[in-house]
Amino acid sequence: MENLKKTKPGPVKSVGLTKAQEDTFSVICRLKEQHGVAPTVREIAAERGVSAVSALEIIQQTLADPYSGAVLYALDVLATNDRTTLIHSLPRLLTHPSVEVRLAALTHLVHLDASAAPPPAENYVLTAIYGCWQHDPDATVRNAALQAVATLGGAEY
Repeated sequence: MENLKKTKPGPVKSVGLTKAQEDTFSVICRLKEQHGVAPTVREIAAERGVSAVSALEIIQQTLADPYSGAVLYALDVLATNDRTTLIHSLPRLLTHPSVEVRLAALTHLVHLDASAAPPPAENYVLTAIYGCWQHDPDATVRNAALQAVATLGGAEY
């Protein structure tokens, strides 16, 4: 979480973003600047004039964007609003092209509530972190992944 608090991605513009995603993230940026925290999905939906389900779908789709600013804002919103989607999305973000996104994903993974983490028998999360530790091209990310494996109790690795 500390990495996310220090991050201020700036305007959300990306070739990969749809118009709906750009509009949604403009609203998120504005609301976050006004209130200092990630807005709720309801606040985003009300500002955009769409349903909360539609706003959440747009946020979830944005996790696949190559632009780190959009992904970081989406992570921030999901951490506040939809922990289940966040948990299932984090392992996939460990292969995002942006070092900043990979570090943010590791930070979120380390700070998961024990009740929110998958059971050890299904712990694809530790498997993904271990893969990141072994294969990430960035030394900072590898170090953070190693710390995450140790923190989350990956003794079997």
